[in-house]
Amino acid sequence: MYSDAPPESRLPIDSVLTVSLLSLLHSINHSVNTL
Repeated sequence: MYSDAPPESRLPIDSVLTVSLLSLLHSINHSVNTL
């Protein structure tokens, strides 16, 4: 799957995943802090 795609086409997907993971962790951290 990844071998068919050139590396430059994987970079936006990786950054989108990283941003969603960071925002997910941020919202979890926020809800823990409000408890």
